[in-house]
Amino acid sequence: MTTPTRHDFESSLATFHDAVEAYIGTDAGRLGRPGTTVHPLAERDESGVASAYRIADSTTIRCAHRHAGWLSELAGDETIELAAFDRWCANRGGTLLGGGLARLLADERPPPPVMTTGSAIRPIRRDDPSDQADLRRFLAAIDADDVDAAEIDIDDIDPAAVLALDPTGTAAAFASWRPWADDGRFGDIGIVTGPGHRRAGWGQVAVSAVIEMAFDRGYIPMYRHNDDNRPSERLAGALGFVEVARLRAWTLPEPPGNPG
Repeated sequence: MTTPTRHDFESSLATFHDAVEAYIGTDAGRLGRPGTTVHPLAERDESGVASAYRIADSTTIRCAHRHAGWLSELAGDETIELAAFDRWCANRGGTLLGGGLARLLADERPPPPVMTTGSAIRPIRRDDPSDQADLRRFLAAIDADDVDAAEIDIDDIDPAAVLALDPTGTAAAFASWRPWADDGRFGDIGIVTGPGHRRAGWGQVAVSAVIEMAFDRGYIPMYRHNDDNRPSERLAGALGFVEVARLRAWTLPEPPGNPG
């Protein structure tokens, strides 16, 4: 990757739209036009999951083939909001799986946070047994759901990772990024903060460090989180990340007239 001289939000957003259009299988430029489209996929046929993506001026629904005709009630020139998609699924006996957001930095690189005297950023090397052991100790105190939400795999540490250490040398937060699975031009960031260090700015310190690492290696920093994760929402806002995509996912029952 080449190192960018500066952050350009419009360029990053266009790159993101190109990546999403390729991922969801819609026509190039579709996200810039109002409307709602339905895309049946073989990979959804077994699970019966229907996902609605609200991006730019459009909504795209990905679903099982057996649900495509049913969901076509929502398709058309009007861009439906995700709340309407939620109501439609709930009224038909669906089960909500959850929702998520993707964010990109709106402006230039955020200024580095003010660090407490004696605090430090410690890079974590995936091939260093000592680093792995320290990370295991830190994660042992974290709720497993939080670790899963941050997509942290202790056996496959991201290529760029840091621990933020408080003045006593105690690990306060862990952040990392790896190339986004759907488009390797983006650095997909994960963050967890220790129970005794929350709401004290340590997550911001750690994420700021990995943002710099992503930029220095030529990647576009991206921050994704569940839509009910208020701490992540606050952290993203403090660092200048803005919403560029929102997702809601449901499991749908068999449609009317389908024997199953």
